[in-house]
Amino acid sequence: MSKFKALNWWRYLAGILIGVVIFVGLIPSCAVVSSPKFDALVIDETLSFEEIVANLPTAEEIRAMPLAPHPRLLASEARFAEIREQIETNETMREWYEKLHRYAERLLEEESPKYELLDGKRLTNRIHSQVTALALVYQVEKDRRYLDRVWEELKAAAEFPNWNPSHFLDTAEITYAFAVGYDWLYQDWNEQQRAVISSTIVEKGLKPATVSYQSGERWTTAEHNWNQVCNGGTGIGALAVIDEYPKLASQVLHESIQRLPKAMRNYIPDGGYKEGMWYWHYGTFYNTVILAALGTSLSTDFDLSNIPGFDQTGLFPIYMNGTSNVTFNFYDGDEKFIRAPELFWMAERYNQPIYTYYQLQSTAHGALDFIWY
Repeated sequence: MSKFKALNWWRYLAGILIGVVIFVGLIPSCAVVSSPKFDALVIDETLSFEEIVANLPTAEEIRAMPLAPHPRLLASEARFAEIREQIETNETMREWYEKLHRYAERLLEEESPKYELLDGKRLTNRIHSQVTALALVYQVEKDRRYLDRVWEELKAAAEFPNWNPSHFLDTAEITYAFAVGYDWLYQDWNEQQRAVISSTIVEKGLKPATVSYQSGERWTTAEHNWNQVCNGGTGIGALAVIDEYPKLASQVLHESIQRLPKAMRNYIPDGGYKEGMWYWHYGTFYNTVILAALGTSLSTDFDLSNIPGFDQTGLFPIYMNGTSNVTFNFYDGDEKFIRAPELFWMAERYNQPIYTYYQLQSTAHGALDFIWY
């Protein structure tokens, strides 16, 4: 056997051994420890899908629940303090932050978002990436340039004639952006800014959602990613303003979590996703966002994270991704490696260190990676 063939043989064997180690979860650097973020969220494998759905709360029950103070969506003030410390002491976080900081700096020089429809149907700019990145960098550095730029983004979108409810994905994603921008920076907004942001969430996000729920728009009963994105974005918007607008927001939140299981049923039995990898991430990200926000805001996700199969869906991108980092592109996905920060949340929620290992292979990390890592 030639030296070249022998070397390739040993590389092949080493790859198999590494794969075995990974898939049995023996990665010490990814060990998951107990966290107060999830103390109230217990995995109960005895609950059936039907039992979980039957016990979801009414709007009145939601209004009666204790509510965490701002910031409460996805992260608390304690978590932001922890992130600041991690950036100083953790090399991985420090490297991520250097890239995120450069992105935030570039955003400072960009034009304000404009109301433009791509192909006459979809908004070209849904501002969620900009707002979450700038808000996180502001939380770390407290440099008002980033706060002012978040306000510029939100103010421009608040002046849009609408958030394109005919293509409700646009509405949901901007509602998510407004919710995070409002909540994460709540202590830094003045009263006038708070009023503008919260009232815009209501007028351009929650009220159009209410119309859709009442008229039975297709996304409200869909079994695919539209359900997860629209109900997830709408639900987190409701959580952001539920103390200011309790009746409307609790009703919208009730509607969103009642309808979400129709899409989550697709994860049963083993976490697979019929729409391919790209839509797995799109739907699962917003699904995770609303579950995580419920946990940090109300200390419960009403057992939605216990729906069978959801705890295993983090394996789906791992199995769909090859050793060359090319993804099996069935349905209408492409071959690109899927960056999925929701895997960090799942890793801790379900004690699955392999999810952390996989997401660490990504070369790009956004604000939610910091929140959930």
